[in-house]
Amino acid sequence: MYAGKKHDKVNPEEERLARWNSCQLSGMPLQPPCVADELGFLFNKDAIIQALLTKSMPRPLGHITSLKHLIELKLGDSAGPDGAAATGGKEDSVTRFACPITGQPFNGKYRFVVLRKTGHVLSERALKEVPKVVEELVGGKWEASDLLPINPAGDELQAKRETLLLKRTAERAAKKEKKGAKAAANGGGGGGGEAAPAANGGTAAGGKRHAEDGDGAAAAVAAANGGSDAAHSAAKRYKAAELAALKPKGADDKVWASLFTSTNDAGKKKGNTDYMVRGATRYI
Repeated sequence: MYAGKKHDKVNPEEERLARWNSCQLSGMPLQPPCVADELGFLFNKDAIIQALLTKSMPRPLGHITSLKHLIELKLGDSAGPDGAAATGGKEDSVTRFACPITGQPFNGKYRFVVLRKTGHVLSERALKEVPKVVEELVGGKWEASDLLPINPAGDELQAKRETLLLKRTAERAAKKEKKGAKAAANGGGGGGGEAAPAANGGTAAGGKRHAEDGDGAAAAVAAANGGSDAAHSAAKRYKAAELAALKPKGADDKVWASLFTSTNDAGKKKGNTDYMVRGATRYI
Protein backbone atom coordinates (compact mmCIF):
# COMPACT_ATOMS: atom_id res chain seq x y z
CA MET A 1 0.00 0.00 0.00
CA TYR A 2 3.02 2.27 0.43
CA ALA A 3 4.38 1.51 -3.00
CA GLY A 4 4.73 4.59 -5.16
CA LYS A 5 2.37 5.10 -8.01
CA LYS A 6 3.67 4.72 -11.49
CA HIS A 7 3.85 7.86 -13.54
CA ASP A 8 1.17 8.22 -16.13
CA LYS A 9 2.45 7.49 -19.60
CA VAL A 10 2.31 10.29 -22.13
CA ASN A 11 -0.16 9.65 -24.86
CA PRO A 12 1.86 9.52 -28.12
CA GLU A 13 -1.07 11.01 -30.02
CA GLU A 14 -1.21 14.06 -27.77
CA GLU A 15 2.58 14.43 -27.82
CA ARG A 16 2.61 14.41 -31.62
CA LEU A 17 -0.22 16.93 -31.86
CA ALA A 18 1.52 19.22 -29.38
CA ARG A 19 4.73 19.07 -31.37
CA TRP A 20 3.03 20.03 -34.61
CA ASN A 21 0.56 22.59 -33.29
CA SER A 22 2.50 24.30 -30.49
CA CYS A 23 5.31 26.81 -30.39
CA GLN A 24 8.60 25.03 -29.65
CA LEU A 25 9.76 27.98 -27.51
CA SER A 26 6.74 29.04 -25.45
CA GLY A 27 4.64 25.86 -25.62
CA MET A 28 1.58 27.90 -26.58
CA PRO A 29 -0.64 26.91 -29.53
CA LEU A 30 0.57 28.16 -32.87
CA GLN A 31 -0.98 31.53 -33.60
CA PRO A 32 -0.18 33.38 -36.85
CA PRO A 33 2.18 34.96 -37.58
CA CYS A 34 4.23 31.77 -37.27
CA VAL A 35 7.83 31.14 -38.29
CA ALA A 36 10.12 28.16 -38.86
CA ASP A 37 13.84 28.02 -38.15
CA GLU A 38 16.47 26.53 -40.44
CA LEU A 39 15.96 23.09 -38.89
CA GLY A 40 12.22 23.04 -39.61
CA PHE A 41 10.83 23.65 -36.11
CA LEU A 42 7.78 25.89 -35.61
CA PHE A 43 7.41 28.98 -33.41
CA ASN A 44 5.14 31.89 -32.74
CA LYS A 45 6.88 34.96 -34.10
CA ASP A 46 6.02 37.04 -31.03
CA ALA A 47 7.75 34.54 -28.73
CA ILE A 48 10.92 34.60 -30.85
CA ILE A 49 11.02 38.39 -30.93
CA GLN A 50 10.58 38.56 -27.15
CA ALA A 51 13.42 36.07 -26.59
CA LEU A 52 15.72 38.00 -28.94
CA LEU A 53 14.99 41.33 -27.28
CA THR A 54 15.50 40.02 -23.75
CA LYS A 55 18.44 37.79 -24.80
CA SER A 56 16.74 34.80 -23.15
CA MET A 57 16.96 32.37 -26.05
CA PRO A 58 17.50 28.81 -24.73
CA ARG A 59 20.79 27.16 -25.55
CA PRO A 60 19.26 24.49 -27.85
CA LEU A 61 17.92 27.37 -29.96
CA GLY A 62 21.18 29.30 -29.97
CA HIS A 63 21.35 29.07 -33.76
CA ILE A 64 18.56 31.68 -33.88
CA THR A 65 20.31 35.03 -33.42
CA SER A 66 18.26 37.16 -35.81
CA LEU A 67 14.94 37.23 -37.64
CA LYS A 68 16.85 36.62 -40.87
CA HIS A 69 17.38 33.03 -39.66
CA LEU A 70 13.61 32.43 -39.76
CA ILE A 71 11.03 31.79 -42.45
CA GLU A 72 7.60 33.36 -42.05
CA LEU A 73 4.96 30.74 -42.72
CA LYS A 74 1.77 30.76 -44.73
CA LEU A 75 -0.34 28.05 -43.10
CA GLY A 76 -3.52 26.83 -44.73
CA ASP A 77 -6.71 26.86 -42.67
CA SER A 78 -8.25 23.45 -42.03
CA ALA A 79 -11.83 24.79 -42.38
CA GLY A 80 -13.36 24.06 -45.78
CA PRO A 81 -15.61 26.34 -47.84
CA ASP A 82 -18.62 25.26 -45.79
CA GLY A 83 -16.85 26.05 -42.52
CA ALA A 84 -16.32 22.39 -41.57
CA ALA A 85 -12.85 21.20 -40.66
CA ALA A 86 -11.20 19.08 -43.30
CA THR A 87 -9.59 15.79 -42.31
CA GLY A 88 -7.46 13.31 -44.21
CA GLY A 89 -9.19 10.23 -42.85
CA LYS A 90 -11.50 8.83 -40.20
CA GLU A 91 -8.70 8.46 -37.65
CA ASP A 92 -7.23 11.90 -38.22
CA SER A 93 -7.54 14.45 -35.46
CA VAL A 94 -9.11 17.78 -36.28
CA THR A 95 -6.46 20.53 -36.30
CA ARG A 96 -6.49 24.20 -37.09
CA PHE A 97 -4.14 23.96 -40.08
CA ALA A 98 -4.09 21.77 -43.17
CA CYS A 99 -2.61 21.59 -46.64
CA PRO A 100 -4.50 24.11 -48.82
CA ILE A 101 -4.35 21.74 -51.82
CA THR A 102 -4.92 18.19 -50.53
CA GLY A 103 -6.70 19.05 -47.28
CA GLN A 104 -4.47 16.75 -45.23
CA PRO A 105 -4.48 17.91 -41.59
CA PHE A 106 -1.39 19.35 -40.01
CA ASN A 107 -1.19 16.77 -37.24
CA GLY A 108 2.14 14.99 -37.75
CA LYS A 109 0.79 11.93 -39.58
CA TYR A 110 1.71 13.38 -42.95
CA ARG A 111 4.95 14.92 -44.11
CA PHE A 112 4.84 18.66 -44.72
CA VAL A 113 7.42 21.00 -46.17
CA VAL A 114 7.99 24.74 -46.33
CA LEU A 115 8.95 26.53 -49.52
CA ARG A 116 11.80 28.77 -48.36
CA LYS A 117 11.17 31.54 -50.88
CA THR A 118 7.45 31.99 -50.30
CA GLY A 119 6.81 30.41 -46.88
CA HIS A 120 3.92 28.22 -48.09
CA VAL A 121 3.37 25.10 -45.98
CA LEU A 122 2.29 22.19 -48.17
CA SER A 123 2.09 18.42 -47.91
CA GLU A 124 4.51 16.25 -49.85
CA ARG A 125 1.52 14.58 -51.45
CA ALA A 126 0.58 17.84 -53.14
CA LEU A 127 4.10 18.27 -54.49
CA LYS A 128 4.11 14.77 -55.98
CA GLU A 129 0.57 14.53 -57.33
CA VAL A 130 -0.32 18.06 -58.46
CA PRO A 131 2.93 20.01 -59.03
CA LYS A 132 1.21 22.34 -61.50
CA VAL A 133 -1.29 23.42 -58.87
CA VAL A 134 1.57 24.07 -56.48
CA GLU A 135 3.26 26.27 -59.10
CA GLU A 136 0.07 28.28 -59.50
CA LEU A 137 -0.23 28.69 -55.72
CA VAL A 138 3.37 29.80 -55.10
CA GLY A 139 3.61 31.86 -58.26
CA GLY A 140 6.32 29.99 -60.14
CA LYS A 141 8.46 26.90 -60.38
CA TRP A 142 10.20 25.45 -57.37
CA GLU A 143 13.20 23.18 -56.86
CA ALA A 144 13.97 20.45 -54.36
CA SER A 145 16.61 22.67 -52.72
CA ASP A 146 13.85 25.17 -51.85
CA LEU A 147 12.00 22.65 -49.67
CA LEU A 148 12.46 22.51 -45.90
CA PRO A 149 10.89 19.49 -44.11
CA ILE A 150 8.89 20.40 -41.00
CA ASN A 151 9.76 18.77 -37.66
CA PRO A 152 12.47 16.39 -38.90
CA ALA A 153 13.66 13.60 -36.64
CA GLY A 154 16.36 10.96 -36.38
CA ASP A 155 19.11 10.91 -39.00
CA GLU A 156 17.39 13.63 -41.02
CA LEU A 157 17.54 16.03 -38.08
CA GLN A 158 21.17 15.15 -37.35
CA ALA A 159 22.15 15.80 -40.96
CA LYS A 160 20.43 19.19 -40.87
CA ARG A 161 22.24 20.13 -37.64
CA GLU A 162 25.60 19.30 -39.20
CA THR A 163 24.76 21.28 -42.34
CA LEU A 164 23.68 24.25 -40.24
CA LEU A 165 26.89 24.09 -38.19
CA LEU A 166 29.01 24.18 -41.35
CA LYS A 167 26.96 27.09 -42.66
CA ARG A 168 27.41 29.12 -39.46
CA THR A 169 31.16 28.39 -39.44
CA ALA A 170 31.50 29.61 -43.02
CA GLU A 171 29.51 32.76 -42.22
CA ARG A 172 31.73 33.58 -39.24
CA ALA A 173 34.90 33.02 -41.30
CA ALA A 174 33.61 35.26 -44.10
CA LYS A 175 32.61 37.97 -41.62
CA LYS A 176 36.04 37.84 -39.94
CA GLU A 177 37.81 38.03 -43.30
CA LYS A 178 35.69 40.99 -44.37
CA LYS A 179 36.39 42.78 -41.10
CA GLY A 180 40.14 42.19 -41.46
CA ALA A 181 40.13 43.49 -45.04
CA LYS A 182 38.24 46.61 -43.94
CA ALA A 183 40.70 47.25 -41.10
CA ALA A 184 43.65 46.82 -43.48
CA ALA A 185 42.08 49.23 -45.96
CA ASN A 186 41.53 51.85 -43.26
CA GLY A 187 45.06 51.45 -41.93
CA GLY A 188 46.75 51.65 -45.32
CA GLY A 189 44.64 54.43 -46.80
CA GLY A 190 44.88 56.95 -43.97
CA GLY A 191 48.15 58.87 -43.74
CA GLY A 192 47.18 61.13 -40.84
CA GLY A 193 48.40 58.81 -38.12
CA GLU A 194 51.82 60.49 -37.91
CA ALA A 195 50.47 64.03 -37.86
CA ALA A 196 50.26 64.18 -34.07
CA PRO A 197 54.02 63.70 -33.40
CA ALA A 198 54.81 66.40 -35.95
CA ALA A 199 52.39 68.71 -34.19
CA ASN A 200 54.08 68.02 -30.87
CA GLY A 201 57.42 68.86 -32.44
CA GLY A 202 56.00 72.14 -33.67
CA THR A 203 54.83 73.11 -30.20
CA ALA A 204 58.26 72.32 -28.83
CA ALA A 205 59.85 74.68 -31.34
CA GLY A 206 57.28 77.31 -30.50
CA GLY A 207 57.98 76.82 -26.79
CA LYS A 208 61.67 77.42 -27.39
CA ARG A 209 60.95 80.64 -29.25
CA HIS A 210 58.64 81.92 -26.49
CA ALA A 211 61.20 81.01 -23.84
CA GLU A 212 63.82 83.11 -25.61
CA ASP A 213 61.37 86.01 -25.60
CA GLY A 214 60.88 85.67 -21.84
CA ASP A 215 57.45 84.02 -21.70
CA GLY A 216 57.99 81.68 -18.76
CA ALA A 217 54.53 80.03 -18.82
CA ALA A 218 54.81 79.10 -22.48
CA ALA A 219 58.37 77.89 -21.93
CA ALA A 220 57.23 75.59 -19.14
CA VAL A 221 54.57 74.09 -21.43
CA ALA A 222 57.12 73.67 -24.19
CA ALA A 223 59.51 71.93 -21.82
CA ALA A 224 56.76 69.54 -20.70
CA ASN A 225 55.99 68.73 -24.34
CA GLY A 226 59.55 67.89 -25.20
CA GLY A 227 61.14 71.36 -25.63
CA SER A 228 64.86 72.05 -25.58
CA ASP A 229 67.04 72.41 -22.47
CA ALA A 230 67.50 76.10 -23.24
CA ALA A 231 63.77 76.71 -23.01
CA HIS A 232 63.57 74.77 -19.75
CA SER A 233 66.44 76.72 -18.18
CA ALA A 234 64.90 79.98 -19.38
CA ALA A 235 61.67 79.08 -17.62
CA LYS A 236 63.63 78.41 -14.40
CA ARG A 237 65.41 81.73 -14.60
CA TYR A 238 62.13 83.52 -15.17
CA LYS A 239 60.60 81.84 -12.13
CA ALA A 240 63.53 82.73 -9.89
CA ALA A 241 63.39 86.35 -11.01
CA GLU A 242 59.65 86.48 -10.37
CA LEU A 243 60.09 85.11 -6.83
CA ALA A 244 62.84 87.61 -6.11
CA ALA A 245 60.55 90.44 -7.15
CA LEU A 246 57.88 89.24 -4.73
CA LYS A 247 60.24 89.06 -1.73
CA PRO A 248 59.20 91.55 1.01
CA LYS A 249 61.53 94.33 1.92
CA GLY A 250 63.97 93.47 4.66
CA ALA A 251 63.35 89.71 4.39
CA ASP A 252 66.36 87.46 4.72
CA ASP A 253 67.28 85.67 1.53
CA LYS A 254 67.70 82.27 3.20
CA VAL A 255 64.42 82.56 5.06
CA TRP A 256 62.61 83.59 1.88
CA ALA A 257 64.21 80.75 -0.06
CA SER A 258 63.28 78.22 2.64
CA LEU A 259 59.60 78.79 1.85
CA PHE A 260 60.11 77.14 -1.52
CA THR A 261 62.86 74.59 -0.78
CA SER A 262 63.50 72.33 2.17
CA THR A 263 66.59 70.63 3.58
CA ASN A 264 67.05 67.65 5.85
CA ASP A 265 69.24 67.42 8.93
CA ALA A 266 72.34 66.72 6.85
CA GLY A 267 71.80 69.93 4.91
CA LYS A 268 71.08 68.11 1.65
CA LYS A 269 68.19 69.22 -0.45
CA LYS A 270 65.25 66.90 -0.69
CA GLY A 271 64.20 68.32 -4.04
CA ASN A 272 62.25 71.29 -5.25
CA THR A 273 59.45 70.97 -2.70
CA ASP A 274 57.70 74.07 -1.44
CA TYR A 275 55.69 74.68 1.69
CA MET A 276 52.51 73.40 0.00
CA VAL A 277 53.80 69.81 -0.02
CA ARG A 278 56.40 69.94 2.75
CA GLY A 279 54.02 68.28 5.21
CA ALA A 280 53.65 65.30 2.94
CA THR A 281 57.40 64.88 2.27
CA ARG A 282 58.17 64.14 5.87
CA TYR A 283 56.69 60.66 5.41
CA ILE A 284 58.66 59.91 2.24
